[in-house]
Amino acid sequence: MGRHQRTTGRSSRVDADVACARLLVPIIIGLALAGCVSPRLLAPPPNLFSVHNPYPEAAIPQPLRQPQSNIIFATDRVWDSDTGTFVAERSPQLSIGQMTVDIGKGMNWEDLMDVSSGLGGPAGDGPDLALTSIRTDIVFPATPVPYQLVDGRVVEDANIADAYSASILAFQDMVKQRLMEARTDTVLIYIHGFNNSFEDAAFGMTDIWHYSGRGSVPIVFSWPTVDGNLFGYFSARESGEFSIFHLKEVLRALQEISELRTINIVAHSRGVDVSTTAIRELIIEARGAGVPLRNALKIQNMILAAADIDVAVAGQRLGAERFALAVGQVTIYANPDDAALRLSSLISSGLRVGRSNSQAYENSFGETFLGIDNIAFVDVSGVPGDLGHDYFRLNPSVIADIAIILQTNAGPRDPARGLKPVGGNFYELSKR
Repeated sequence: MGRHQRTTGRSSRVDADVACARLLVPIIIGLALAGCVSPRLLAPPPNLFSVHNPYPEAAIPQPLRQPQSNIIFATDRVWDSDTGTFVAERSPQLSIGQMTVDIGKGMNWEDLMDVSSGLGGPAGDGPDLALTSIRTDIVFPATPVPYQLVDGRVVEDANIADAYSASILAFQDMVKQRLMEARTDTVLIYIHGFNNSFEDAAFGMTDIWHYSGRGSVPIVFSWPTVDGNLFGYFSARESGEFSIFHLKEVLRALQEISELRTINIVAHSRGVDVSTTAIRELIIEARGAGVPLRNALKIQNMILAAADIDVAVAGQRLGAERFALAVGQVTIYANPDDAALRLSSLISSGLRVGRSNSQAYENSFGETFLGIDNIAFVDVSGVPGDLGHDYFRLNPSVIADIAIILQTNAGPRDPARGLKPVGGNFYELSKR
């Protein structure tokens, strides 16, 4: 039995009116809060699947053929025993465990296969999702671990250091067991955006993992972004910075697992800042140690959706730090009409990566990414369907493109993805 357990029932363009918009900051923040909230329904199926090309059931091991997702979580949120979940407060202790999301009340696997292939009802009216259990198995000692400098050497408290090492080993054993059960050598990490609850993270991962074919072990990293706080957008940056060390520890632990060969990462909104900062620091660390970057990080795909990060900052972080040497490929989805990122741009007075178009990227990056084939920007504004801030999982064309990437590692010029090149590293996504 874990320490915490819960079982429940079903449960670019910066507009000219920046100065005027700042007078509306409370309203803007309120609208932005709504922009990242996830519905509690399974997302509409990708238009990748149909009666002629059904969901790839045959590739899924028998134990995973259940109408649910069993997700490993890592979080530095505080556990609230009154509500039976992890809340928005920051914890210096990293908690790791497993949670279960049930898909569809009373739904069986065959029904889920029909829904997933687009045969089970109108789009957008999918089965409900319910987080039915949360079990914390590992609680790390608080960080920073106390230490002293003795003759220029770091000496940690031996008992705490041993407990910390034991926590890492327990986490690695958990992942090894799940890799064996899933008959895979791949993990999929989801890092959510601003104003997402712990439950939202579980539901978002369920959409991505299920529709990408269940070919990986799903891991959610949930950082303590605020819930519905009027000034929360401003404090979210600090909460993200607070979580960077813990995310690095999770990634380091995974990279040490010999049975694990591939790490795929999907980051959304403010989660892009958290994830790229952590990976940037790991790149610097590996470079300083003289370790080959690709071998050290094991990251094959990094998918950045609706990235709420300044364009100039992204140029330095991805370009100057040579992300292309460390990651198999980086895919950045953008929608110039993303309303939540328009508000973010107004608040911060800077164009956000997830709201740019090819001209904006060319103006901002110049020739920075020309010739770097494994970093691609994809404009999704031309596809029909849901193009709200959560389009990466709610739009059938976008989640289809993500599924192809995660299943096959297809690059932007692969015919399977059907992207239209529009110059340099920029592409447009069309309806399949």
